Amino acid sequence: MAQAKCAFAFVVEVKKGRRCREHGHPCTEIVLCHRGAGTLVQAGHRYPYRDGSLLVYEPGQTHWIEPRTGGWHICVGVIGCEVTTIPPGVHASNGRLRQLFGDVRDALEHTSARQQLRLDLLAGLIAVELSELTCRATAPTHAQRAREIIEHSFHEPLSVRALAEKIYISPDYLRQVFRREFGESLMHYLIRRRLEFAADLLRSTPDPVKAIAGQAGYGNPYHFSRLFRKRFGQSPSAYRSQSRTAPAAT
Repeated sequence: MAQAKCAFAFVVEVKKGRRCREHGHPCTEIVLCHRGAGTLVQAGHRYPYRDGSLLVYEPGQTHWIEPRTGGWHICVGVIGCEVTTIPPGVHASNGRLRQLFGDVRDALEHTSARQQLRLDLLAGLIAVELSELTCRATAPTHAQRAREIIEHSFHEPLSVRALAEKIYISPDYLRQVFRREFGESLMHYLIRRRLEFAADLLRSTPDPVKAIAGQAGYGNPYHFSRLFRKRFGQSPSAYRSQSRTAPAAT
């Protein structure tokens, strides 16, 4: 934390409809929007913000805001703590960050010989907390991790329990989050991907149906044929024959 430095800190009133001038800073600036809403413009991108949003400005990159409603911004320039790894733009805050920005405001209101030290510490804590928050926000969800495993291993024996064990959650919870995120059950997704893969092999290879069933993850070709017929409305053999006789697209 000793490497953190608060280059500047101030509280500014933002008035409705009054765009600030285009400007930049030599360090990363992190701003908490206290009330109000509008748009941050930076590097050709437009980011909407609202009460509680955190605005992150890149060093040297010019930016400005276009307030839609008035409010207050608490602005902190941060050097160190790997703050430049935080993605620029607008992020949601949490209770911890809002408290830290409140502490910055208090430090500005009560000057003392240790004010700069206090601001340096707060700037570092803000950088660390926001860095961790953005990392969690961009990390794949449990459902996304399960889908990634399926995409790479759908031809292997897989079950909800086996997938849940790989990502250290319960099978019931995995079922819930997968359906909520992707709109279908995990097993329905697994079966669909296997059958789509098999259909592609039937169209593009001369491999026997039994071999294709095994490549798609089905050791029992009769079970595979039953699932395939349910999905595509015909047997694997009929699907292959139809795909070969269908006219080529023009």
